[in-house]
Amino acid sequence: MTPEASTTASEFIGTWGVVVPGTGQGEPYIIIDADGTAGGSDGCNGFGDLNWTFTGASIVFSDGVQTLVGCPSVDQWLNQRSTAIVRGDSLTFFDEAGVEIGTLSRTG
Repeated sequence: MTPEASTTASEFIGTWGVVVPGTGQGEPYIIIDADGTAGGSDGCNGFGDLNWTFTGASIVFSDGVQTLVGCPSVDQWLNQRSTAIVRGDSLTFFDEAGVEIGTLSRTG
């Protein structure tokens, strides 16, 4: 059975995925702050200056900024994020078309 989607903005606050200090290369992660901002890495390129808005069951991300380093061996799916929902201890991301593109586990 699939857990219910989130119902409060506070459920999104925290760190999702594995944070790799320094280069940002490794695993994808995102840090969602209570002030309505977010940043992280797709496992290759860092991104930040994202704003997010809670819509009642999901959050919608602004475009923000990111680095553009080529990393052929890294699946950069997190760059396609548009919205996300929380299900239990997982944050599931969707692209602009509403297609599920990936999931990160809560790590902090």
